[in-house]
Amino acid sequence: MIDYWCLGIKRAIPPSSMGKSKYKKMLNIAEASFKQPFIDITLKQAQSVVFGAAAYAEQLGLQPHYDFSKAQPQLGPRSNTLESITFGYHSRPFFVNGPHDNSHKILKTLTEVLGEGRFGYSLIQA
Repeated sequence: MIDYWCLGIKRAIPPSSMGKSKYKKMLNIAEASFKQPFIDITLKQAQSVVFGAAAYAEQLGLQPHYDFSKAQPQLGPRSNTLESITFGYHSRPFFVNGPHDNSHKILKTLTEVLGEGRFGYSLIQA
């Protein structure tokens, strides 16, 4: 799961073996949770989003999900010419908390790295 506004790699799933029918079922469940259907993208586009989001978050003092190093090889050898993507919301970090985020720690890190008022945020109560 990618957050290109702020957190980078929020969730990564290491490789696992599954049959074709189990894979299709997993894909259908994942796609059903979104309002729009999935679209096909190239490997270079996927790498640009994933590696770009990770680098953006690291500049903000935020580390990728702990399983990212295990999942990363699924993207193949990294392209030397990734596509340019603008991360953030209107070109600045914007944090929206999720149910598993440590909002206090994330806001503290953003304030320490960027300074007060240099990012936006919205805290949603569950």
